Amino acid sequence: RKIDKPEHPRNALVSDIGRLEAEYTAASMLDNISEAKINQFLRGITENMESLSREALKDFLTNVIGQVSLDPATHVCQINYRIGINLGGKVASPRGFEPLLPG
Repeated sequence: RKIDKPEHPRNALVSDIGRLEAEYTAASMLDNISEAKINQFLRGITENMESLSREALKDFLTNVIGQVSLDPATHVCQINYRIGINLGGKVASPRGFEPLLPG
């Protein structure tokens, strides 16, 4: 029991470390996205959109577009989209227990 008691906070810390590493990896990937890469991606999408079935196109747009807002006064449309980043199922590498020191 004495060993199991500190194991719960340790597991929570290991889980937090894994989550933070995944967030850091995702943020690093976003830092590498340039306007040229986005334009290349969008050109690829537009070239392939016509070949998609109506249902596949709906599914695709549903996954890419987060929100669309239209200002009725100015007729300005804003499209917020999502960029999915595949982390490849990476998880935190096993390490020894290293206590977090206040920084």
